[in-house]
Amino acid sequence: MKRFLIILLSLIMILGTMSVSAETYTYDYWGNTVSTPDGYRVAATYFGDDFGIGAMKNPTDVFVAADGLVYICDSGNNRVICLDEKYRLIKVVTQLNDGKNALKLQTPEGIFVDETGNMYICLKEMGLVVKADSNGNVVSKYERPESDLLQDTFEFKPSRVLVSDSGTVFVMVKGFYLGAIVYKQSGEFLTFFGSNEVKVTAKMVANRLFRKLMTEEQKSKLSRYVPVQYDGFDIDKNNFVFTCTSNALSQEIRKINTLGDNVLSEKGNMGDLQSAFILGRVEDTAFVDICVDANGFISAVDSTRGRIFQYDKDGTLITICGGKGDGTGLFASPCAIDEQGDDLLVIDNERASLTVLKPTEYGALLREGTVLFNKGLYAQSRDIWKSVLDKNANCELAYNGIGKAEFADENYFEAMRCFKLANNREEYSESFKQYRNIKIKQVFPYVITAIVIVAVILFALSRLRARFGKSNKANRIPKDIKAFFRVLSHPSDEIGEIKYKKEWNFYLSSGLLALWFVAMLFKNRLTAFIFNYNDPEKFNVLVILIATIGLFLLFVAINWAVTTLLAGKGKMKEIYCSAAYALFPYTVSVFLSVFLSHFTVADEAAFLTIIEAFGLIWTLFVLVSVLKEIHEYTYGKVFKSLILTVLGMAFVIFICMLFISLIEQLISFIGSIFNELMYRR
Repeated sequence: MKRFLIILLSLIMILGTMSVSAETYTYDYWGNTVSTPDGYRVAATYFGDDFGIGAMKNPTDVFVAADGLVYICDSGNNRVICLDEKYRLIKVVTQLNDGKNALKLQTPEGIFVDETGNMYICLKEMGLVVKADSNGNVVSKYERPESDLLQDTFEFKPSRVLVSDSGTVFVMVKGFYLGAIVYKQSGEFLTFFGSNEVKVTAKMVANRLFRKLMTEEQKSKLSRYVPVQYDGFDIDKNNFVFTCTSNALSQEIRKINTLGDNVLSEKGNMGDLQSAFILGRVEDTAFVDICVDANGFISAVDSTRGRIFQYDKDGTLITICGGKGDGTGLFASPCAIDEQGDDLLVIDNERASLTVLKPTEYGALLREGTVLFNKGLYAQSRDIWKSVLDKNANCELAYNGIGKAEFADENYFEAMRCFKLANNREEYSESFKQYRNIKIKQVFPYVITAIVIVAVILFALSRLRARFGKSNKANRIPKDIKAFFRVLSHPSDEIGEIKYKKEWNFYLSSGLLALWFVAMLFKNRLTAFIFNYNDPEKFNVLVILIATIGLFLLFVAINWAVTTLLAGKGKMKEIYCSAAYALFPYTVSVFLSVFLSHFTVADEAAFLTIIEAFGLIWTLFVLVSVLKEIHEYTYGKVFKSLILTVLGMAFVIFICMLFISLIEQLISFIGSIFNELMYRR
């Protein structure tokens, strides 16, 4: 027993000394988080004392030059640190030679080093960007530009700088919303480049209209709608400028061409797809720096949750790593990032440290497979993607890569399976199209033969029946069914007769309503993969029940109430039965659309839309006609009653949602009181 306690205590001590590592995850097609193996691991973390120069203070940027040298802007200590490829100190730059004078560095905020070793340093508090050669001699200066677009109060506080292959200098300034400021190598101002787009919202449009009615004082109090400033940028080998914006609602990362247009393929939301609740407020991803490596991989730092997001050249998410905390692979306040080969270098402003992240075996496979895939070398990437699946069976990127390889080998059925697992509907449709063509060629002769045989048999049976058959009452169609089908073709005439004779069939109407519910279930679950965008994990029968039968019953009740006030003659049972009859064309169109979706490709989606649209129009036509007849209305009054019915339904739904919200708050309040009493007991 004593030995057991000693072992247990030892294990507890060992576990207590272990660092908590970052949670690695990605997002699937539906936007759900999926755990994945680590894409990167921490190779080393360096502090100023490790370089023998004392602690760093408020470091703000890191840059890896073409020759492998690493430069760090140690802003708080007014210096630039230069390291070799193995992170050993080479030199510390605290001042530059400006002719005969010494130019002391003050708050160096950002740095760029070109292929010849020239340093471009942003001196934020000095309002200056300087270009210096490898010996520390100032070559050029880039100062506040003269432009009519700049207000007199504009402060030139450069924070980032980069240079294209042609020598064009791009400077990013804090609080500046017109994009980057562009200079010639000599320091002459050229233009402004690539500002963020302003999203047009309903609030903006309303303010625009109201401004015409306001005084100048009132106008001054309105919000100004200007582009959002950049927080970080980088340039790739093709001279595309990549930018990141911390407080953008969308397009947080942009790839800008020479015309200033965003050409990134994936232009949707980037970063975390779910907001976090931090210190009592909701916070979203805030990208503060970005880097692009030689293979086109885009890595961006999120300051909100300390995570690093890596995308391929088209903006497809590859991996997520990091996080906020004290453990291995976690950061306190990451503010800058750059790449050294496949490694990532991250500056932590609060901890004043440099962290080196190396790809794990899984991360290296992902990168290698993505590079081959983007080059169109699908067959060569197949084995790599299979190795990825051995480590992560839920990797959609791997299934997509294998699917491409199978398609190239004309193995269309296997390609369909892989594309389905990758949720790639476009490629699945193309694979299915080829597979369908092959099957049609194989079965076409047999289908034609079967059609001919069936036609001959039916013709023979019809001739025999005409010659020897006798009328049989058992074979006659029931009167209610016959009347129902006449309602679909001649709604006004038949409904009038049914109402006069009071031959409403409640059970048939209920069956038709249930059939509509089943049709919507089929549409949600059994529509072919190409056209089915419903998340299977969020399937809920109750929701569909409320959206079909629940809404139908609400329509019947509200329409009866409205038409009662408008002198309508219809009873609730008559509204129920006639409306259920009217649903049948749309119900049939849904079943037909679901069935045909399994034989249709994406290019033929219009046919399915036409089928459902035709069924819906037919249903609306029958509904208007039967309501006109049972209420003894004109068409104008029918439409008036329908509009009031829809408004009434919306009001009831709003009241129900408000009631449910109040109930939830009451339950939460009672629960908090109960917990408080339990803790205080």
